[in-house]
Amino acid sequence: MILSYSNPKFKDMILSGHKIHTIRQDMHDRWKVGISIQHWMYNPRNVAKCPHKFLDGTCAGIQYIHIVRQGDYTPEVFVRPTPVHFGAGRVWLTKSQVHELADNDGLTIPEFIEWFLPNGASDYYGKIIHFTNFMYTERL
Repeated sequence: MILSYSNPKFKDMILSGHKIHTIRQDMHDRWKVGISIQHWMYNPRNVAKCPHKFLDGTCAGIQYIHIVRQGDYTPEVFVRPTPVHFGAGRVWLTKSQVHELADNDGLTIPEFIEWFLPNGASDYYGKIIHFTNFMYTERL
């Protein structure tokens, strides 16, 4: 499946191995482990921007994510292996893990908040589409 990016910095970050996942809404539950990924710079349907595929890959993992606004600072985030919003398997990320999550997605915390919680939105539900075997888990 196609993953398109509108910010040119993401292309370099993916090619260098810095951006190890992307976070997307998946209303139709299309993203699954093992599915092929075609990474595109810009939407391939918008020829005015000169879209191009820059990498092929595979979805190495999926985690469901819920991002909750906590003022103007680091949001609270939990991830889980299944689409069930509450219950077993839910892992709240620490503040340092939220910073790691944003960095692994190619964003600073202010960019992360603006991207996923724009205009005062209170929360965001989506999927982390992993390009590597790295997963967010409870760390002791």
